Amino acid sequence: MGLANQILHVRRRRAKNTPRAKQRKCPHRESRLWVRGRKAIGEFPGKLVVDLVDRGGDTFEFLDFEHDNGHHYVVRSRLQRVCQKGHEATGLAGQVTRALARAAGGGTAAVVGAAATGKKGRRGQPGRPAQAGRQTENSALLGSRDAAAPRAGAGRGEHRQVPLCVWALRAWEPAPA
Repeated sequence: MGLANQILHVRRRRAKNTPRAKQRKCPHRESRLWVRGRKAIGEFPGKLVVDLVDRGGDTFEFLDFEHDNGHHYVVRSRLQRVCQKGHEATGLAGQVTRALARAAGGGTAAVVGAAATGKKGRRGQPGRPAQAGRQTENSALLGSRDAAAPRAGAGRGEHRQVPLCVWALRAWEPAPA
């Protein structure tokens, strides 16, 4: 386990009236960073590699790249993706996170949270007080979905126009204290 690649990136300023088509063709576009980083890692024959991606990597361009290359990945969701229930593309259309929020079932588990240390404030401001650890009841629900590709011409990166068979996991604390 560990960090396999990191790209240091500084967001470029663009002219105020830059046309959207020109912005989409820019080779330094932020959404391209995830694909570039994964390509730089290469393959690990005989090893299971799972790409862990934060919300910045939740682009259809990156997800399609991962699928097309047979990579395993976990992405923290940022977008409300249009989907269909199941992998047969016959289920009802909806949005992934909303569909999982409405779904019944799932499981629960008791989780003990670690205590948080206090933090000093800056420049005379009050800090954050220390908090004792607490036990919570968390729930999780897993479901298969077909994530739809953005419509052609929508300018959402470079990807195939095919739905992606994905598994979605929703984890939450039903009664936060």
